[in-house]
Amino acid sequence: MAADAIMPAGDVGSDHEYSHVFSEVAFEPVFIIGDHRSGTTVLYQLLASTGAFNIITAYDVVCYQHIVANHLAGRSAQARQALATRFAELGLANRGIDNVAVTPDSPEEYGFIIEYSGRPQLRPETQAKFVEVCQKIRFTGRDRPVLLKSPWDVLTFAYVKAEFPRSKFIFMHRHPLDIMNSQLAAVRSLFARRNEYVAMLSPWYRELFDRPAALRITRAASTPRFGLGAAIVGRHVGKVTNYYL
Repeated sequence: MAADAIMPAGDVGSDHEYSHVFSEVAFEPVFIIGDHRSGTTVLYQLLASTGAFNIITAYDVVCYQHIVANHLAGRSAQARQALATRFAELGLANRGIDNVAVTPDSPEEYGFIIEYSGRPQLRPETQAKFVEVCQKIRFTGRDRPVLLKSPWDVLTFAYVKAEFPRSKFIFMHRHPLDIMNSQLAAVRSLFARRNEYVAMLSPWYRELFDRPAALRITRAASTPRFGLGAAIVGRHVGKVTNYYL
């Protein structure tokens, strides 16, 4: 589902037309660093609830090409309501992989915006897009730090710190076996059937379900029968742990 499909009538246009108004905006990033299923979402929600940060929401991800235009036109609330209506039409009460509620204001990952792949990371090729994301969030928000999370960057945080030396990190830790078990359950849930919420956030995931052969291979790799999912997850978690150490 493209963002255009949920935009209110009288579309205000793309943010590309307004790049001059946010391209020089300064921002102070605060990164939550932790692997998938380590508790980053819970911490993100808790810190977001303080009102002390600008955050990236589901609305920002799904409607990314229009968030500045909507802000300037005073139509952000209307666009958020349109997204909430779409969530309701799809019967989305939570994320499917857990009981985290789904709303337009749900804190989300910048990785969905900076790279359309299954493993988006902040690196030289995506850095310009990341800066644009932070500038847009800061421009449409308040004079507060930008709070960010994208679990794939648990493997690149040294690079992130080198490129953004004034950034601050909050590290999340959970027992590796608990992370592995939770990751396996999430992966099997995501590929057993299409998760409509994730499909709205990730074009890569959405398009996978239009490629039957690739979907069959992905499902086979994640099932307990072949054990490949556990091996892949185990190797990943080990890599994350070694990188941190």
